[in-house]
Amino acid sequence: MEPDEELLLAVLNSAPVVDGRREDRLAGASGRELAREWGGTGTAAELERLRRARDAIQAVVRGHA
Repeated sequence: MEPDEELLLAVLNSAPVVDGRREDRLAGASGRELAREWGGTGTAAELERLRRARDAIQAVVRGHA
């Protein structure tokens, strides 16, 4: 798998539904860690961009875009 594909999947899977509740793994320390693993800095602005990208990708996958 290409690195870009791995990043795409990591971002896409950062909001799993556990016991009927959506978790946001781009929030707090886990979000900063994910961003840093991929060469980011983990700033609040960067995490917000990742969340917006994730939401857009999920909308496409679910047929809402």
